[in-house]
Amino acid sequence: KSGLVRAEGAMAASPSGQAHWVWSSPDGNNACDAAELPASAEGHAKRLKGELWGPRWARLTPVRILRSLGENVIVAVTGSGGTGRKPMEVTKGSLLPWYEGLLVLDAIARSGMSVPWFGELSGILDQERLKYKDGQIRSSLYVEKRLTEVAVTGPRFIDGDGNLHPHRRLRMRDVPPEEGETKDGWFRVKSLERYLPPWEAFLQNGCGVYQDFYMVHWAPPYDTVDYSTYENGCGEKVGTTWEPDECLPDDLDQLRKLAKRRWVERERVRERQRTTEDQTPGTRPVKRPAPVEATRAPEKSKLTKFNPRNIQRLMTDVSRKHVRHCWAQLPSNTEDTEIRRGWPKCAADYPPGHGPAEPPGSCLASCDCMEDWHMGRLAPAAKSWLLDSDRDASAQRVLDAFASQNSMVRRRGQVTNMHYLEALGDLSRPNASADAVRDFAKLVFQVAGDMAQAIPLAALMEDTDESRLLISTLAGIFATSGDPANGQPAYLPVEFRVKDGPDWLKLESRSGRLIIVDEVDQQLSRHMTIELVGISKDEVHQMGIRIDASRPATGGDKATMLTKRVVRPLPQLRPPALREMIMGLLAPVYDFEKQECLQTHLGTWARTMAQVAGCARAAWRGHLFP
Repeated sequence: KSGLVRAEGAMAASPSGQAHWVWSSPDGNNACDAAELPASAEGHAKRLKGELWGPRWARLTPVRILRSLGENVIVAVTGSGGTGRKPMEVTKGSLLPWYEGLLVLDAIARSGMSVPWFGELSGILDQERLKYKDGQIRSSLYVEKRLTEVAVTGPRFIDGDGNLHPHRRLRMRDVPPEEGETKDGWFRVKSLERYLPPWEAFLQNGCGVYQDFYMVHWAPPYDTVDYSTYENGCGEKVGTTWEPDECLPDDLDQLRKLAKRRWVERERVRERQRTTEDQTPGTRPVKRPAPVEATRAPEKSKLTKFNPRNIQRLMTDVSRKHVRHCWAQLPSNTEDTEIRRGWPKCAADYPPGHGPAEPPGSCLASCDCMEDWHMGRLAPAAKSWLLDSDRDASAQRVLDAFASQNSMVRRRGQVTNMHYLEALGDLSRPNASADAVRDFAKLVFQVAGDMAQAIPLAALMEDTDESRLLISTLAGIFATSGDPANGQPAYLPVEFRVKDGPDWLKLESRSGRLIIVDEVDQQLSRHMTIELVGISKDEVHQMGIRIDASRPATGGDKATMLTKRVVRPLPQLRPPALREMIMGLLAPVYDFEKQECLQTHLGTWARTMAQVAGCARAAWRGHLFP
């Protein structure tokens, strides 16, 4: 684990939606780049002397984007500070996504720091906290979903290919760092010990700029130097300093991602601990006791954990049975005028964090699209973004080609002007090609289940996506390729639960990503059961898994045998284009020229089989046959 670092270095974010935050000077009058490091030694000394770092250097201001102008945007300040202020033009680099700005405010609130401008925004933080479970703005989920593959860096990061990345680098490299040497201002790195997300680094002494920070453990001969007295030194471990992302080359991207994943797992533990502690007023709503005279039995507590208004008559969500809804304000009537009157017609009418789709933008007073029964009375010319002659012509050609398939559909309604295509009744006739693809899809389903009974422990121990997603990938094949007529699952799981398994193994509920939480007994094989939950929560199937401590990470002879089972029926697949596509998908695990299986990590094997299963399932379910 070694690489190179150059002594340079600093923030920002790219807009995504309407409600954002903008970085500005502490007085709020001038734009400010919270990620930019001083350009000279004199500028650095001046900021050090005035302690102009973190919230003393920059502040957040809530804004809404009005329009984009190339690299800049026009924004309007919202909230109490926006009264009487004209729209202003700022760079995209000075913007921050809404949720990420809440993480900054949440970090300030938890730190106990005295930040003069925080009082103006604390009300927004309290209001937003009410929207989330346990009143927590969860940073672990945000880093996992939004920042694991994204580097929050300075305004002028240049990668190894010479490309400039202002503030965010969206495509991190996935190759291990090469062995380097210390020379010409470059220094070898032994490892990245810890990660600090930008909202925490912004507040920490020795950091103070808004970008990812890493505790760098330097390679010999600097690994024994005590840097604790340095400005960015770390007293936790000899030979380490805190460095901003801009100082680290993209050669270290694999180490970056590893440090971020370790931080996410630790932060989840800290968040669970916080839910058990007493929280300050306003961070979590307190449920009032039900009225004594109520005649209706109260809802079960597990269904009404978050019910700040203590509403008794909640309506069940259509797809998520564990979620309930209620009217915030009952309309006085259901006439057209009442619905139109209450519908948002400009960006300021939307709650913080939300806005209209762009295009088309906010509704006009004459719009009727908000009515369930509307007939689209707006003239087509009013929706200019829908006018695309090339797209319309392409769509018409596709429709005409499909309608010309006389063996599949028949045109109807030309006299009544109803105009529709009727499926012919003989589509269910026996079809050898369809049967072969159906059997092949079921075979891949069975193969995934067989491999799940011999998952190598060695294949789970690496800190890579191949290892961490191995179980969820096999479970995905199992859940999506079954036949409902035989009681098998046929849905994409939205939740993974470990019903019975080793104490050291957990699965992230949404992604199914493996989390190792304790020391692993490398000699012990274990059985475990996981539950795969569908979107309705009523769809729950169990999948049995066996972890084999003696099998190599490639899956050994078991994976080889199962690969051959998948390859064997390929000559019978029709049409030829489908067969060639599946052969191309199988290339990472099977050499068709030499007719032999390739030894790859079982995570690669599982991902390949998932792609093959998806292709076969689409052909089977979609009747893609001549």
